[in-house]
Amino acid sequence: MAVLLVVRLLTGRSLATPWPLLAVYAAELGNEIMDYFGHGRVMPDTLSDVLNTVFWPTVLFIGLRVRRAREARPSRRHDALR
Repeated sequence: MAVLLVVRLLTGRSLATPWPLLAVYAAELGNEIMDYFGHGRVMPDTLSDVLNTVFWPTVLFIGLRVRRAREARPSRRHDALR
């Protein structure tokens, strides 16, 4: 989450854009590559590390994208009241 927020602040982009999320994915990939070279093999907890790291940033991204799409779409109820 820290990477997500730092990239958001540095770039000025919304969390609903893919760039902060891609930075989280890239940081996690870099972390797992360093773990691989440090241990000389893929560790048994690698998959759970990746999933735990990217889960909430991904959920946040999807939620914000859905909200943005709903706000951009005209409301049928609003149109019916006119």
